[in-house]
Amino acid sequence: MARAMLGQWEEAAKDLHVASKLDYDEEISAVLKKVEPNAHRIEEHRRKYDRLRKEREERKLERERQRRRAEAQAAYEKAKKQEQSSSSRKPSGMPGGFPGGMPGGFPGGMPGGFPGSTPGGMPGGFPGSTPGGMPGNVDFSKILNDPDLMTAFKDPEIMAALQDVMKNPANLAKHQANPKVAPIIAKMMSKFAGPQ
Repeated sequence: MARAMLGQWEEAAKDLHVASKLDYDEEISAVLKKVEPNAHRIEEHRRKYDRLRKEREERKLERERQRRRAEAQAAYEKAKKQEQSSSSRKPSGMPGGFPGGMPGGFPGGMPGGFPGSTPGGMPGGFPGSTPGGMPGNVDFSKILNDPDLMTAFKDPEIMAALQDVMKNPANLAKHQANPKVAPIIAKMMSKFAGPQ
């Protein structure tokens, strides 16, 4: 009853409920009837503000989620736009060489060349081709437009073999025994040989 006099309605209601369970008394019941409405009002008030606080936090979290989602979407769109602009700027050919990294590419010459060639170029030609090497007006579009060769250049095994032959032309015989590489080398040699 002291808590009820101090205005601590919730604690007073709990204490009075426990007391009436232990030993029912008319006086306790009368005080409980006065205390309970106040305790219920305070409890409802607390629930209301707890609910409002929870809703406010949920709205805040939802706004944060939407903000992060918008940032992620903007970053994705920016990356996609950059990718599209960079891919649209690149020419469709092979600037600087074949895929897989033939050093220097064909337009600038194959470093090291082949036997009988001058350093830095290909005038000596592939071994086994006509003496004097590659004609001066080789049409590289024949090579670059050949779908079989373009598909072969994407194969790491074939690219490794071609790079090995460029570094050491003596290895050509070793790679001609490979059934996967030999047709590509033969086709390239026929393209480089030009019209006979």
